[in-house]
Amino acid sequence: MTSKTIQNEQLPKAWQTTELGLLCSDMIGGGTPSTAHKDYWGGEIPWMTSAHINGRKIVAGQKYITKKGLEKSASNLVPKDNVLVATRVGIGKVAINKIDVAISQDLTGLILDKSKALPEFVYWQLAKDQQKIKSLAQGSTIKGVLRTDLAKLKILLPSLTEQQSISDILSSVDDAISLVERERDEQSNGSRWAS
Repeated sequence: MTSKTIQNEQLPKAWQTTELGLLCSDMIGGGTPSTAHKDYWGGEIPWMTSAHINGRKIVAGQKYITKKGLEKSASNLVPKDNVLVATRVGIGKVAINKIDVAISQDLTGLILDKSKALPEFVYWQLAKDQQKIKSLAQGSTIKGVLRTDLAKLKILLPSLTEQQSISDILSSVDDAISLVERERDEQSNGSRWAS
């Protein structure tokens, strides 16, 4: 089988290298509704910052905002089954949002063209490339990654079928590791109470 070499990695011939931005129909930023306006908070729209990313999937908001809070701020709603990337605080953190979620200025929402790339596959590519994302950061006081720079990040791209197969394998391994860690934590907590 003929293969290409990219950064010392042997790739099947059918795989391409593309830019992240070419896999997205949009890349959107966020914002935080003013806390001076109580009517912006306590609604039904999940909202989050990068601090809430601590795993592969986002299934709940960190806080909740109102429709007015969304409309009167720079926050944007990222439709479910897309990818969130921390581009300001916690640079390089990445997750798949399994719910529609409004985002803070710490995050960039990647609205994927799913005819080109699957959210799970993009997640694994970006999780592998966290150091590359961090290296794009600019600024002196608060560092951040510009969306234009993030859009130029190189992504390896097999067919959708291969993307699904690779994602399924990596996600199964990740789920198994998470289960073992949860069980270990439960045993550790249980033995602590027993002593």
